[in-house]
Amino acid sequence: MSFLSAGKAPLLKDHDADCQIGVVQSARLEGDKGRAVVRFSKRPEAEDEFQDVIDGIRTCVSVGYYVTERKLVREQDGVKTYRCKWCPVEISTTSIPADQTVGVGRSKGNKKMTIEVNDPGKREENILNKWNQSDADKLEMLEIGKRVGLMDEAIAFVRDRRPLEAFRELAMNKLAERNAQPPNQRAAVIGMSQRDMANYDLGKALRAVAFGPKDPKYIREAAFELECSEAAEKREGRAARGILLPHDMLVQRTLTAGTATDGAELVAENLLAGSFVDVLRNQSATLSMGATMLNGLVGDVKIPRKTSGATAAWIGTEGGDAANSEAQFDQISLVPKTSGVYSDITRQLLLQGTPSIQQIVMNDIAIGMVTTIDCAALYGSGASGQPLGIANQTGINAPTAFAAATPTWAEVVGMESSVAVDNALRGSLGYIIPPAMCGSLKTSPKITGYPTFIMDNNDRLNGYKCNVTNQVNSGDVFFGAWQDLVIGFWGGLDILVDPYTNSLSGTVRIVAHQSCDIAVRHPVSFAFNNDGA
Repeated sequence: MSFLSAGKAPLLKDHDADCQIGVVQSARLEGDKGRAVVRFSKRPEAEDEFQDVIDGIRTCVSVGYYVTERKLVREQDGVKTYRCKWCPVEISTTSIPADQTVGVGRSKGNKKMTIEVNDPGKREENILNKWNQSDADKLEMLEIGKRVGLMDEAIAFVRDRRPLEAFRELAMNKLAERNAQPPNQRAAVIGMSQRDMANYDLGKALRAVAFGPKDPKYIREAAFELECSEAAEKREGRAARGILLPHDMLVQRTLTAGTATDGAELVAENLLAGSFVDVLRNQSATLSMGATMLNGLVGDVKIPRKTSGATAAWIGTEGGDAANSEAQFDQISLVPKTSGVYSDITRQLLLQGTPSIQQIVMNDIAIGMVTTIDCAALYGSGASGQPLGIANQTGINAPTAFAAATPTWAEVVGMESSVAVDNALRGSLGYIIPPAMCGSLKTSPKITGYPTFIMDNNDRLNGYKCNVTNQVNSGDVFFGAWQDLVIGFWGGLDILVDPYTNSLSGTVRIVAHQSCDIAVRHPVSFAFNNDGA
């Protein structure tokens, strides 16, 4: 029962791993019955399913499980009887259950229901037989599959007795492909729909924490936001110090309502809230290039990596022995490193601010955090609490420095060639350059006297995608297979609402922390070069 009781098992519709409609919050055994408490998602399809449960239309449930051990206990008249150990991994609402005695009994409040299961071993099929892997490997594969939407693949790996390391590699590649899509096509970490994210108001959550203990109306107003924080905490298995902003909702700045440029412009006086002008920031580079994001990490993470493969050799004499050659392995380590910012907001602004203080604070903190992490992915020193960025990685390709501030066509192509020589020219390939260099490349011909320029009219460099950003220092150029840059996150953005530090003035301090780390799967997948200045 450990997996089903951990608060992580999915609530599915008709055992469809691609149709998760909620989560199993808790489960227990009561005599010969099983009982579970589940919570439905707020996504439209889950809302419809929940309404059918309320209306008594969907009244049946089923348990998905796998068998961990099968023992023959007797054989009589050609009939074999086995005793099995089994582990439940999901609960499904279903129209036609294997056991008609299994049903739903609704409880009051907060979209929860109680599920009673009589003899849950009666499922229409046993999806997995006894295998050779350890229970820990099996559960980890299923857990990874649930997190990254590869439940069918996880079940197939376990059924075919394939190794955990191979499934991890598959999951990493799938994440790389997924992160190459636009952000709005990626699955939300806690299952929030676009409508949920549009309705989320950080200002309500901040007011609930700051003023709710004395005025419960603020807590009532922020019921949805507080529920999102609770869901994120349960998914990550830890309690937030204040509010845990779900990862999909992803500096120091003082905002006051009475000082020009520091907040007075946000208090309504025929204010055109929709025309709010934000500060100009550096454009994030690595995430948009397809870096692999790992969300919801717990503890230090080790990712196995094959450094070399077995090599065949010719046998020189008849009857001679084959030479011994073995694959070599090491590990990539991810250890949480924390970035933090805070903003001070006066009580008056928090209550009066228009547009929603969410737009100001959340955008400012989230964008500031993302650009900080992005910069560390490129230039992080690996010291003073920073991750180790690409430019400082050991083993990265470093062709000869450019002869001038603007690289020649041959020098640009040389960066691609250095990666290709190491068999790393595959995946999400592209360049990242600074804006000044972009302008020069657009006016520099590939060959003197021939009107074809190094950067074409489609902003592509050497045929590859090119990201232009001030995150890159003047004269520097990065090229690589960006899916091999791994950015791991330990939870969402942890926001602490501090109404006490400046309590005499009523100013509320908003402190945000994000724990993450950065690693490179293969250093030779990247090339870094500059003008040598």
